[in-house]
Amino acid sequence: MQLAEQIAGLLAVFGLLAIAVWALGRKTGRIWLLPGRRSTERETMSVAGRLSLTPQHSLHLVRVGDRTVLLATHPQGATFDPAGGQFLAELGTAIVRQRGEES
Repeated sequence: MQLAEQIAGLLAVFGLLAIAVWALGRKTGRIWLLPGRRSTERETMSVAGRLSLTPQHSLHLVRVGDRTVLLATHPQGATFDPAGGQFLAELGTAIVRQRGEES
């Protein structure tokens, strides 16, 4: 009798775990345990370029949807410029040039 109760308890725990994984998969659009299924949403954030100024300071161009923002990282944290402007175009050109020189 005691063995049957232990098995029933184990099945209940695994059942609750399976329900939790299923619910999280529905919320995020992805099931973790099934490798073939992926989210159909396109990636909305990507790094367009990175320029290292010092070992602890760097500039990043990040595309968020259809906008490009400038992100500066430093030891105290990060700062970003959502307005962009002419500086973004010049930084993008500098990053492209730097990549060309490295290869």
